[in-house]
Parts: sequence; C-alpha cells; structure tokens
Amino acid sequence: MECDLGYNNSGGSPSFLTCTSDGTWSGDTMTCEAVDCGTPNTVFGAEMEYHNTTYQSIANYSCSTGFDYIDGFDTSTCEASGQWSDPTLTCIAVDCGTPNAVFGAEMEYHNTTYQSIANYSCSTGFDYIDGFDTSTCEASGQWSDPTLTCIVVDCGTPLIFSETEVEFNTTTYQSVASYSCSDGYDYVSGFNTSTCQDNGLWSDPMLNCTVVDCGTPLIFSETEVEFNTTTYQSVASYSCSDGYDYVSGFNTSTCQDNGLWSDPMLNCTVVDCGTPLIFSETEVEFNTTTYQSVASYSCSDGYDYVSGFNTSTCQDNGLWSDPMLNCTDSH
Repeated sequence: MECDLGYNNSGGSPSFLTCTSDGTWSGDTMTCEAVDCGTPNTVFGAEMEYHNTTYQSIANYSCSTGFDYIDGFDTSTCEASGQWSDPTLTCIAVDCGTPNAVFGAEMEYHNTTYQSIANYSCSTGFDYIDGFDTSTCEASGQWSDPTLTCIVVDCGTPLIFSETEVEFNTTTYQSVASYSCSDGYDYVSGFNTSTCQDNGLWSDPMLNCTVVDCGTPLIFSETEVEFNTTTYQSVASYSCSDGYDYVSGFNTSTCQDNGLWSDPMLNCTVVDCGTPLIFSETEVEFNTTTYQSVASYSCSDGYDYVSGFNTSTCQDNGLWSDPMLNCTDSH
C-alpha cells in the first residue's frame, strides 16, 4: 500500500492488510496527506495571488504597477515533488526615456525607469520664479510635468555715458552691447563691448574716450578772438580788430568733431581815412590812407616852422589825427 501521487505518508505502516474471518481488515492503517510546496516563488516585477500551497494549488502572477508584461505564463503549480513550477512570466520596469526638457533649466537623473526622479534647477543666466523642481517616471511610461518656471536674466538698458554711444538688440543674459565714442570724442583705449551677466548687471565696457581738442582758434590780422575752452563744441567769438570795420558774415567759430575750428566767416575791411586834410600854409605827403597810415606835413614855401608835430595818423574812427604843425608867414 502507498500514498497517491502528491501525497505523503504521515503515519501508519505501508504493509499489507489481511482480511479476517469476521469480514474486517487487520493491520496498521497508513495515513496520507497532501504535499505542501510552501510559499510560491517570487517573480521580479510581479505580484502573486494564491489560496493554498498544497499539491496542485495554483499561484497566479501579474506584473506590478510600473512594470510591463513581456512574455511567458502567469501561473505556477504546486507539484508532487513539493516544488512550485517555475512561472515563466517576464515583467520589465516601465522606462519613461529621457525626462522632459524645461526652458532655462538643467536636469539631473540617474535612471529613467518607474519611480525614478529627475531633479531640475535653473540654468546659469536664468532666475527661479515658482513651481516644483522634480519630475517622476510614472506607471504610464510618462514623466510627470515639472512645474519649475525659470526666466532669463534681463539686465535692462545698458549704461549710457556722455562720451559714448551704445547699440544693442536685446538686454537678456549674454546679450552684447557695442559702445563707440560719441561725436566729438576720440578713442583712447579699452574694449568697446559690454555683456549682460548672470547677476543681472552689464559688464564694464572699459572704453576710454577723450574729448576732441581743437587747440587755439585761428587768429587773423584783421580780427580779434575770445574763447574760454578749446574742446568739442566750444565757441570762439570774433570781432573786427581796431582799425577794421565789419562788412558781413558770422562772428563765431565752433570746435568740430574732426578737431578743426569752423570758419568764422567774418569779413572785416580796413578803415580808410581818405585824403588827409590840406592847409594853405602846409604841404602833405602820404602813400596810403588806411588805418595807421602816416601823412607827413611841412610848411609851404613862404612859411616858417613855428612849433608842433608834422605828422598825422589815420585813426580807427576813420579820421586823420590833427597834424599840430604851426607855420607862420615868413614875409
């Protein structure tokens, strides 16, 4: 006598029984009980469900949340050997792939499978505004949306200096503003660019410009000039010199950005006193009649010198000075 397949002897003798004259069996009674396989084997990425662990009991497997079914059978049976048959179910973790990019942010992650976490931080040149900085790989195979909001740093309008001019298209991080010397200023040294930095400030352009200096204004014999400064846009005022009269034109000259004074355009003409006065007792000799010309007087024939000066000068008022020569009749 022996136990059926899947059962083990739990007591009694496996010897033969004898049928007695009173119609009963004599001998030890053998007890059999079902084989018990214990807890079913675990499968990576799968959950199992079972109600018994004895012979021919069945454990059912299914892929856990965050795992996808690939192939194989999803059951295991308790066999007569006392072992569970191997379930051939294969489950692999959901892979969400590369996490979603966020404008203005950098991300760091080590895995892309279910429940992996990607961490975000605003990139250099971007400022954090609001939102959460993590994203999780979900059972759906999609990353949760990171709500991190980063905006690019804006440096605002570049600094403007009186001696320079600036050109720029944008004012955000890494934008470049180009400086040049303003009209009336000359380049001395330095770099002519400024960059918007991640701290929200423009770098120093380091451009050195010096104001144009036109030097001393032109001086003409017929004019006089007055000025206080000789740099760009300085104004020199001209006037006709003593002995010259205004004719036409403008009386100012301006220091230009090319380092030259503009032409004053002032026209002055020398004063002309005309013919010197002639007296009956004197004679006069002269070559010119313009300012500072000198006429020489002498006593006429029949007149003798008494006293005084014998010259007359053409003055800036257009009149000859009195000769002051005194002559008397010699008869």
